Order: sequence, then C-alpha cells, then structure tokens
Amino acid sequence: MPRLEITAPLTLFAPAKLNLGLEVLGRRDDGMHEVATILQTVSFFDRIDLLPSDRPRYEPLPGVDHEHDLVWRALRAADEQLGIQLAAEVRLRKSIPVAAGLGGGSSDAGTLLGALAALVGTGASNAEGAAAELGSDVPFFVRGGTAVARGTGTDVRGLPPLLRAWFTVVTQGIDIPDKTRTLYRELRHEDMSDGADTERLVKRISEGEALDSGLLRSSFARPLFERPAVREAVAALQ
Repeated sequence: MPRLEITAPLTLFAPAKLNLGLEVLGRRDDGMHEVATILQTVSFFDRIDLLPSDRPRYEPLPGVDHEHDLVWRALRAADEQLGIQLAAEVRLRKSIPVAAGLGGGSSDAGTLLGALAALVGTGASNAEGAAAELGSDVPFFVRGGTAVARGTGTDVRGLPPLLRAWFTVVTQGIDIPDKTRTLYRELRHEDMSDGADTERLVKRISEGEALDSGLLRSSFARPLFERPAVREAVAALQ
C-alpha cells in the first residue's frame, strides 16, 4: 500500500464545468435517465490545499456532514480502493457556486482522486473507477478537458480540446429543492430527444471545427424557463 507524504504545501485547482448541451433520451426501467452531453472544464476553480501533516486531516465546510462531503468520500475512496495512505492536511477553498450545475463538488472529488493517483504513479483509469462510485460527473474530472458523456453520464469519452472559446456564466441563486430530481421529474416526453444534436457537435469537435450554438440543445430548457429568474437572466443577456 503506497504511502503518500506531503512534505511541502501543494495546491490543486479543481475546475468548474459546463454542459455544452444536455439531451435526455429517455427514462430507463431502473428509474435513471439516458443522456447525451458534452462536458467542458473552464478556467474557474475551487482550490484544494495539501499541507504537511503526520496523518490525514480534513474537516468538511460548516454545515456539511462527512457522509455528504465529496472530498471526504474521495479521501476514503483513495484509501480503500486505491490503497493510498495519505499523510497530509487537506483544506478546501470554495469559489464555484453550490448547486449551480457547474460541478463544483464533483470536481473537488475527481480532481483530488486524479492528483493522488498521479502522485503515487497509479493509472488514471483506476482513479476513474473509484470516482464512478461517488457520482456520475466525478470520473470526468479525473482528467477534465473536453469529453462526451452518454448512458447515465458515467460513460465518458475524451474529445480533442475545443478551439479557444469564451463563455458567459450567469448564476441566479435559484432555490430548487432537490434540484436534479425535481427537474428530471418535470420533464415531459416532448422535452426529450434522440441525441442527434450532441452527436453532430461531437463530430464537429473531433474534426477541429468551432462550436455551433444551434446544436447546444438542453432538455431542461422548458422547465427552467418557467422560472422567472431564468427568463430575466436570458433577457438581460440578449
């Protein structure tokens, strides 16, 4: 079992992500949904500090219990599944808004697992396997970059890097209790699609072409636009 001793302060940058379109294809017999989406990390980060310590130390942020804290769960997965004995104090500094669809918690966990695996020489695929048990977006953040996700979101395949692109991200602080389940529950049959627009966008990216905004299709557009704050934000941008 490899022991990883941090002897000098090290900061990891855990990036936010955007979904470049998110098509819901249908509901499976197990209650999960099939999706097709392109994931893209962007230059907006949480920071994870690894500091010298004689043993592993980590305290979740105020108001978060250990079992719901993805950094704590990632540290446990590193120990139990990757066999990494970490001697470090871990501190999380949040910048990515919570529950904004930007993947902050998933990025914290996936970035940490990927970095620990790299530091001890364990393959990224092993880290992705451990990450998959923490959530559907977590494996993507082990490597980051540009990728297409299919299935329930855990079938992730890397794509060539995007041509340089700029995105404007607006977060309105809309309170949607149990957001993910709520939005999926509000979907209608007509909101779903066959994934064709995402596949066309995958082809464009694979061939080195620029993004086509006309292919950025979201199955959640209708239920989200029923909320006044979303309509107001889009109207302000227009």
